[in-house]
Amino acid sequence: MKTRIITSVVAVGLFIPFCIFSTTPFWVFLVFAGLISLFAVYEILKCTALEKNLAASLLSYSVAIAAPLLTRIAFKGTERYYLIMSFVYFALLFLSFVNATFSKGKIPVVNSCVATVMTIYVSFSMASIVLLRDLGPDGTIGAKIYLLAFIFAWVPDIGGYFFGRFFGKRKLIP
Repeated sequence: MKTRIITSVVAVGLFIPFCIFSTTPFWVFLVFAGLISLFAVYEILKCTALEKNLAASLLSYSVAIAAPLLTRIAFKGTERYYLIMSFVYFALLFLSFVNATFSKGKIPVVNSCVATVMTIYVSFSMASIVLLRDLGPDGTIGAKIYLLAFIFAWVPDIGGYFFGRFFGKRKLIP
């Protein structure tokens, strides 16, 4: 329980500046989005034991940081944006497989696949948050809507945890 509370305090400590700086110039918001994406990808690489592999980690880190930036820069037209992001994700996938193939067994292909797919998932999620933030003619609509993505994810999660903690009789997965 203590670990969960500490994690929540750290997450809220990162989230509050993210919300505050979302109304400032666009580059501040992009830096925060890129840093949050980078931190999430680092945790994924740590879980798959790939954070020490220079090639795998540099590929994933650069995509994690670049996805929010490319979203703001490339989203002039929908087709162009999706084409650019598809190319970036395909290049990541291809280079990750090449890295795993030529590592002579040091990098399991399964770990490389998990890390690559999760990097794409996290970076695309943060890129989508940037797109949500930019909704409306001057971004005023998006400044409120993107918070709903976090609220709709966190409230049921927190509610389910505390409901199970206080009213549950046995653990689902002991």
